[in-house]
Amino acid sequence: MMNNTTNTNQDKPIDVAVQLFENGFTPIRLKTAEKNNEKSTGKEAKLSGWQNTTYPDVESVEATFHDAEGLGLLLDDLVVLDIDRDNIANSYGLELAELHGIKTHKNTLGRKGRRAAGAVILQSDKDFSYIQSPKGEVECLTGKKQKLLPPSRIWDAKLKDFDSFKWLRPPLLNDIQYVEPEVLKQTCNMLALLHVLTSNYPSGGAEDNSRDKACQLLVRLFKVSELDFIDADYTTKFINILAWNTSDEERQKKQFYKQYAKYKDCNGALGQLQTYWNVDKDTAQYILNLLEVEAIEDRVSNSINADDVILEELPARNWCMYRLMPAEDVMILAGDGGTGKTSLMIQICLQSHIPEAYFSRMFPFPDRTPNMFLLSQEDTTDELKLRVGICKKALSEQYPDYTGGFKNFDFESYRHDPLKLVRKTSKGIPEVNHRDVKLLQDIVGDKKLDGLILDPVSTLHIGMNENDNSDMDYFVRHGVIAPICEKLKTHVSLIAHVYKGSDSNDDDVQKTAWMARGATSLMAAARVGTGLNRISKKKCKSILGNDAPQSEIFELQNGHVHFTYGKTNMSDATSGSFLKKHTKKYVNKDNKTLEGMFYTEDDTIFTGMTNVAEQKAEETRKAKESVVGTILAVSNININKYDAYEWALIDLARDLKDRDPSMKIIAHDLRNNGKEEKDIDKSIANHLERMFQRSWKHPQYNREFAFVNMEKRRANVIIKRWLVMRDVVDEEASVLFDEGDMYAEKKN
Repeated sequence: MMNNTTNTNQDKPIDVAVQLFENGFTPIRLKTAEKNNEKSTGKEAKLSGWQNTTYPDVESVEATFHDAEGLGLLLDDLVVLDIDRDNIANSYGLELAELHGIKTHKNTLGRKGRRAAGAVILQSDKDFSYIQSPKGEVECLTGKKQKLLPPSRIWDAKLKDFDSFKWLRPPLLNDIQYVEPEVLKQTCNMLALLHVLTSNYPSGGAEDNSRDKACQLLVRLFKVSELDFIDADYTTKFINILAWNTSDEERQKKQFYKQYAKYKDCNGALGQLQTYWNVDKDTAQYILNLLEVEAIEDRVSNSINADDVILEELPARNWCMYRLMPAEDVMILAGDGGTGKTSLMIQICLQSHIPEAYFSRMFPFPDRTPNMFLLSQEDTTDELKLRVGICKKALSEQYPDYTGGFKNFDFESYRHDPLKLVRKTSKGIPEVNHRDVKLLQDIVGDKKLDGLILDPVSTLHIGMNENDNSDMDYFVRHGVIAPICEKLKTHVSLIAHVYKGSDSNDDDVQKTAWMARGATSLMAAARVGTGLNRISKKKCKSILGNDAPQSEIFELQNGHVHFTYGKTNMSDATSGSFLKKHTKKYVNKDNKTLEGMFYTEDDTIFTGMTNVAEQKAEETRKAKESVVGTILAVSNININKYDAYEWALIDLARDLKDRDPSMKIIAHDLRNNGKEEKDIDKSIANHLERMFQRSWKHPQYNREFAFVNMEKRRANVIIKRWLVMRDVVDEEASVLFDEGDMYAEKKN
């Protein structure tokens, strides 16, 4: 093991200060260690303004330190690996640092009374920022900070006396080692692990195998760790150091290569850590986090028998906003840029205060207004104020009798200092930023929020791939957002941009809510998915009719948006709401025009859709009647004579393309586009398949016609697609055919 020797040449502060200055460093003078009989700590002992200390020459250094009792080193371009826990601030902690390539044989200091070793002076990248282990056991100091140097002394509360600093290894200030930031972070975390394991090391004796089980579990965890510097050799040396640090002689020189080689998983590790290391669940999880191990726990079945479920005794689903914002869960609002997602969420929050407002009816709070909070990382504070102000003014015009105010809605901009709730490490492991998550938790708790809106989701993480399902599932469901909902009993809405290349004007309601930028798991992980989309030309025609003027289509497309409730795990997808956009313009006190977006519901669109749908249904009925009439005429059969009859679609296509009026039009257009006759036959056959996917009942005869997919051999050709006629089985409604029953007798 490492020899814990010290440098016995203790210089005076003035000598050390001159040496530092001559090597290009800045010494900091301290106050006397004791003033007016009040004991001073090192933090209290620094002279005011010390961060900006400079010296023009060596004479000024000598003048400053001629009677000084202590000094510190300004860490402008230096880094100090500072070990703050007594049980690792020793030679064994230094030896662990050596495993990571940190040379502790120089520029290492500690204290005389305790902490045989506590700090190593190093260099790192110029843009190096503060690093510490997750719970502060070890830290790397830099920037406008200082480190006390020998022969300074400091009051030690545990010793109840002054303790003085000493060089554990001779200072070589002209030869300071460079260490990469990532290595420093790894070292801090592994020293923190050494501290935790040392503090909770099993106390079992020779007859007790608890230490064996505990160390074998460590080997398993090291084997499955995602940290690339861990191998069998590192594992052995780490456990050896741990054994020396805890006076476990049996394992001080034991090799763990064989155990390392045989382990492949860490199933049940969380519970085993609690058992073999006698730690609570949080400490066990902390150990796993330091090793970047995701432990797979043994699953326990908690099945429920169906007979025990009594519907009348079950609670109703809990909503922050009915069908849109599930209480204690996640909603995602997706839409392309410029549709006004943020403005709509602001309007929804403000309308929740007005009982008669459109969106207010969806909030299930009879006696109060829900507490909502919008955190934007895209808009500035001034822009948010403008949007809120526009909406308030527009609502006051729409609901002039409302005078209750909007005190239950707050908002804040983090555009210039965005929150990053999770990041992916260089090893590809998602890592939660507990500082920023705590800020969100504090906001939710302090304001007792019912709903929190985060805008937009793409700014809330670093390095997470939005096209990777596992990354987005971790971010929404397992790592950050859903846990906040569950822990704090609140709803979270995430605003997401539609990814490039998506058809944001798709008419399928279910599909529109799955268009969020990146992976579909962003929507899949949420309880509810909604969309705010422009209205496509296809949708416009379904509302206005195929013959609608282009001016009306243009006005509908540009003057409305479709707010779809496309994906919900708690109820069916619905068509949502068609909202009319209004550009509101108001004048401020300086006579400047303030402009913003405001929405109102447009129910007339649904009426138009109904009318067009009825018209199209009538057109389809007439087309089917015409086609069937032509088929019967061409086939020259007596419809009353047969219970069942079938035609190959390809045969019908050849017969109908120049006989039936609607088919003739299709054939004519295809010929003008240069299609060959065989391709025209295939296209008309496809059209017939779509036309008769739903069976059609002849208005005069008890017969129905439907497309059937079945294999039948004719000559040496297998034909799969057929139009079939048979008796109507159900007089109340036309039904699709049961292919097996229909043709069983014929095949026999």
